[in-house]
Amino acid sequence: MAMAVTPFKMKTSMDDKTTYVEVGGAIDETAQFTEVQLSEKVVINLEGVNFINSAGTRSWCLWLQRFRGPVQITMVRCPVIMVKSFSSVKSFLTERCTIESFYVPFYSENTGER
Repeated sequence: MAMAVTPFKMKTSMDDKTTYVEVGGAIDETAQFTEVQLSEKVVINLEGVNFINSAGTRSWCLWLQRFRGPVQITMVRCPVIMVKSFSSVKSFLTERCTIESFYVPFYSENTGER
């Protein structure tokens, strides 16, 4: 059963040395990536992302390129649709990005469940 596509959302918070960004919903032509106040480390939680298309990929790449200076970017809880983009789109990640965790669907041959 496919997950329902939901509208794009983005939420940020900070502590002393880290900026936390939660991205969710559809990364498409309607996605509005906002400026993020940078700190030493930026942690981007992608768990809620449930769709990305070519227009969204372009927006994502342009947004990520805005992270300048000595900032470390860590991606966490990356869904399979983002992992596919990491490996198929050259500029989807920058040299400052690290993938900390991802998840992929599990298929049970016994029950046919995913």
